[in-house]
Amino acid sequence: MVKINRPSSSEVKLKHRVSITNKIDEPDSDTGLISNQYHQFDAYADIRAINRGASYFGDVNVGSNQNIDTHEIYIRYPKTYAVDITNYVKFGCRWFKINSVENIDERDRFLRLSVTEKRDDNRRPDSAANIQAGIDPTGYMQPSNIY
Repeated sequence: MVKINRPSSSEVKLKHRVSITNKIDEPDSDTGLISNQYHQFDAYADIRAINRGASYFGDVNVGSNQNIDTHEIYIRYPKTYAVDITNYVKFGCRWFKINSVENIDERDRFLRLSVTEKRDDNRRPDSAANIQAGIDPTGYMQPSNIY
C-alpha cells in the first residue's frame, strides 16, 4: 500500500486556471448521440501529478485500469456549483475526468479532485478536427465565474 501525503489547506497553492465542465450526451440528427462539453465555471487550481502505475504508449493508456488516478487537483470549494464525478476539468488543452471528490477536512474551503488525464487526439490543440472547427489552439478561456 502506498502512503499518500495529503497537503493541508495552508499548503494548497492555487496558481493554475482551470474550467469545470459537464459532459452531456445529446441525440444527433441520425440515431446516435453526440457528446458535448458545457462550461460550468472557472477556478484557480493546484495540479499535482501522481504516479500510481498508469502506463502510456504514445497517447493511449495501456494500463490494466483505464480510470487510474494520474493527478490530484485542488480547487477552492464552490459555493454555488456542485462538483461530482460526472464533471471534467479542462486545463489549457488537457482534459481530466473526475474520479472522486473530497471536501478537505470537511471545512468547505477546498476540494481535492482525483482525476485521470484523458489523452484524446481530437482534444489536442493542433488536431485537424479542432483546427477545422475553429477552436483556439492556445486553449485560452474568457473570464467568467472565477473562484
